[in-house]
Amino acid sequence: MRGAGTRKLFSVIRWLTGAASLAWVAYSLLAWLVPGVLCRVGDGGYCAEASNQALEKTPEDGEAAASHAARGCELGDATSCNNLGVCFQRGAGVTKSREAATRHYRQACELGSGLGCYNSGNLLKEEEGHAEEATAYFDRACELEWGPGCRAAVTRSAGVRERDIALKRAEQGCELADAPSCGIAALMLAVSEPRSPRAHDRLVQVTADCGRELVGSCTTLALLYAGGFGVGRDLARAHELLQRACRQGGSRACALEQQPELLQETLALFTRTATEADARLKVGP
Repeated sequence: MRGAGTRKLFSVIRWLTGAASLAWVAYSLLAWLVPGVLCRVGDGGYCAEASNQALEKTPEDGEAAASHAARGCELGDATSCNNLGVCFQRGAGVTKSREAATRHYRQACELGSGLGCYNSGNLLKEEEGHAEEATAYFDRACELEWGPGCRAAVTRSAGVRERDIALKRAEQGCELADAPSCGIAALMLAVSEPRSPRAHDRLVQVTADCGRELVGSCTTLALLYAGGFGVGRDLARAHELLQRACRQGGSRACALEQQPELLQETLALFTRTATEADARLKVGP
């Protein structure tokens, strides 16, 4: 009798487990097909997914995107707040408003969205006199592991100040798979410490990225060859890489290829920046 009772108990457990699995599969399928349904019942993460889907439609469904994003943002979802900022910046489903976009991007940033911090910085950098505030947002985006934020923190820094900090940001962006950050790090290291293992590692990374047809990486590699930074100076190779990047749609590469004086000015800037930065770092008591 005890054996029969045990078998019956296990049978009930198996049935409950199976029912739970079936319910989980049904829930997952529903979330994948119609995340808006789960958004309406109070799941902020699915509000973000629903708003993403609406924004990615061709043409985009601005009304649905704004509605789902607003619901998710009310629920405290960072990505939804960022998406609501996108809607206000584009005028998708809502009246276009820079002020509202800024407010929601900042809310997203405060909730831990690196993209929200990055978008906040991008809006600020367009306003005169807000460079430092923009950089602070880019720094925060980098801390939240948003690669483009690391890159923006470098490019918005004041010239050659605090080279090591700028290099650290570029390295962080590279580690976060932001190819342009790898290019910035490669240039900085190749100019200032060409024989270091770090410079070698970044050169290898940029070469590999160029092999993957990443336009910016090919442009960076061209500059390295043109200036002889970390590699043997090879103008023919540099022009070949610039032409390749230009054919792939790289406007910067086209300009450098078609305007020799611009290429020389760019190379001189890299050399001067590295020299001045090293001089500043050596100043002390």
